[in-house]
Amino acid sequence: MEKQLVTNEINKNFLLTLTENFSRCTEFKICVSFIRISGVQLLMDLLADLNKKGVHGQILASTYMNVTQPKALEMLNYFDNIQLKIFTSTHDQGFHAKGYLFLNSEENTKEKWTIIIGSSNISGAAFKKNVEWNVINNEELLENKEPGLFAKSVLDEFNELWKSPYEAE
Repeated sequence: MEKQLVTNEINKNFLLTLTENFSRCTEFKICVSFIRISGVQLLMDLLADLNKKGVHGQILASTYMNVTQPKALEMLNYFDNIQLKIFTSTHDQGFHAKGYLFLNSEENTKEKWTIIIGSSNISGAAFKKNVEWNVINNEELLENKEPGLFAKSVLDEFNELWKSPYEAE
C-alpha cells in the first residue's frame, strides 16, 4: 500500500492528481459536500473523454450549507455515464465528506483502487489554489478481484450513503 499527501503547490496541484486518475480509471465514485461551477468547468474535458470511453461514474454531493450550485449539477447531468445523487442534509446532520475513488488499470500492473480522502470539494479553488490536504491510498485488488480491507471499507461507506434515505437523484 502506497500513501502520499497531495497539496496545491506551484508545480503540482490536486487537479493534476485528479487528471492522472481520471485518465486511467475504468470506474470512479466521488463523494463531496459541495460542487461549484468553477470545479466542474475544470473537469468537463476529462468527463467528456470518460463518457466517450464508456467509463461509468457516480457522484454524490449534498445540500449542506446550500453551497452546491444547481448549474454545476446541470453540467454534470449532461453526461450519460455519470449517475448523480444529492444527499439532503438535515438540521441535526451535516454532510462534509470528501472522497475520490478510482478503479485504475494500467498495462503490466494489477488493478487497484486509488482512494483520495481529504479536504477538497469540487471547486476551482480547491483544485488549484486553496490550502488543501488530500491523502492518496493505492490498494491493489486481491487475487479474487475483490478490494482490499481499506478500499472495501471506503466503498461500503460510499454505497451506504448512495442508498441512504436522505439521497435523491
